[in-house]
Amino acid sequence: MKNICVRLLAVMTAAVLLLSAGSDITAEAKQKIRTKGKLKVEQVQVDVPLVNAYVYSEGKDLSRVRPEQVQAKLAGQELKVLSCQQQKKTKQGIFYAFLLDVSASIPQEDLEGAKNAIEQVAEDMRSQDQLAVITFGDKVTVISDGSAPVEDTMKKVKALRATDQTTKFYSAMDKLVKVSQKVSNKRRVAVVVSDGIDDTDAGMSQEELEEILVQSGIAVYGMGIGKNKALSEKFGKFLRISGGELYPFTAESADAKLKSLIRRVSSVYRLSMEFDGKVPKGDDLKLAVSIPGTGSFTAMLDSAYWGQATEEQKQESRKAKAEQSAGDSKTFGEDAKVATVEKTDTIADQGTISRQKLAVTIAIPSVALATIIFILVLLILRRKKALAEYYKANGIDLKRAQETEKAIRRKRKN
Repeated sequence: MKNICVRLLAVMTAAVLLLSAGSDITAEAKQKIRTKGKLKVEQVQVDVPLVNAYVYSEGKDLSRVRPEQVQAKLAGQELKVLSCQQQKKTKQGIFYAFLLDVSASIPQEDLEGAKNAIEQVAEDMRSQDQLAVITFGDKVTVISDGSAPVEDTMKKVKALRATDQTTKFYSAMDKLVKVSQKVSNKRRVAVVVSDGIDDTDAGMSQEELEEILVQSGIAVYGMGIGKNKALSEKFGKFLRISGGELYPFTAESADAKLKSLIRRVSSVYRLSMEFDGKVPKGDDLKLAVSIPGTGSFTAMLDSAYWGQATEEQKQESRKAKAEQSAGDSKTFGEDAKVATVEKTDTIADQGTISRQKLAVTIAIPSVALATIIFILVLLILRRKKALAEYYKANGIDLKRAQETEKAIRRKRKN
C-alpha cells in the first residue's frame, strides 16, 4: 500500500514539474567574448564602417534570420544590420593560414598526413580564397603569405621534413598576426598542426596572445598530433578562446578529421552590420548582439585593431542595403495578411493552452478520486481475507457464518 501511494505521488509530482518546466540557457565564457544560448562566435572583424561577426549555431539555419530581428549595439550606438548568410555563399574569400610544426617530436607520417590535408584544402579553394603556410621549429619560416600561386606553395610544402629541435609556437603566432593583417576583405582562418603549445620562446603571455588573436579577427583551429594530454588540454583551451576547436588526428585519421574541420568552418554564417553614425574609438568597446530564438553575445573590441573597408566591401554593403530596402517594401504590403494569420495562430494557440489547462484541472482530481476508490476496495478485500482467516483459526464454518450474517441483515431491514 505504501509503495502504491509513493508511486502515485511521484507521478503527480512529475506532472507538476512538466507543467512548470522552462528551457535551459547555457553560457560559454571566453576572454573578451561571451555567448548565451545556442549562438557561438568564431570571430569579430571590423573594417570601418562594417562590422562582421562570424557566428554559428549547431543544427540551426541562421539564413532565416531577418536583419530587422537582430539587435546590435557597439559602445551603446545602434548598428544597422545588413544580412545574415552562410559565409561560403558570399563573394567574400577565406584566407587560410596553415601553421606547421616541423620539430622532431612530430612523426614524419603524421606530418605527411597534415600535408595531404593542406593539399585537399588547396584543391577545394575558390578563386577569391588564399592559402598561406608558415612553419615553426627552430625558426619561423613563411613559405607563403597567401600571395603566391597555390601550386608553388604546395611544391614547397611537399618537401618539408620534421627535424628541428625546438618549437617556436608563440613566434609563429606573432608572425601569423602580422601576415594576416595585410589581408583585406577576407575571413581569416588559421589551422595549427602541432603536438601542443611550447612556450619556451614566449615573448608574451598566453593571455596576451589570446587577446591579440581575438582583436585581430583570426579564428584558430588545431589539428593535434600525439597523446600528450597536458599539452593537448592547454592547446585545446587556447584554441577555444581564439574561436576554434582542436581536432586530434593520426596519419590514418587525418583525412576524416580534416573533413570534420572543414564542415565546421563551412557552417559559419556572416552577420554583417554597419555603423549608422559616428565611429567610436578606444579599447574595451562593447559589441552586444542578440538574435531572438538563438542567443546573444558580447565582445569587447579595441579600435586599434580595426581596418578600413575596401571598395569591394562597400559595394557589397550598398547591395545588401538595397536588397533590404526592397524586402522592407514588399513586407510592408503583406503586413495586414501576416498580422491576420498571426492573430489567428495566437487565438488557436490560446485555445490549445486553455484546453491543456482544463485537462490538467480535471486530471488531478480524477487521479486523487481513483486513488481513494482503489484504497477502499483494497481495504474491503483485506478485511474479508482477515475474517476468513479468523473463522478458520477458530473452527467456524465460513459459509454458515455468512448465511447467519445475511439473515441478521434481513431481520434488521424488516
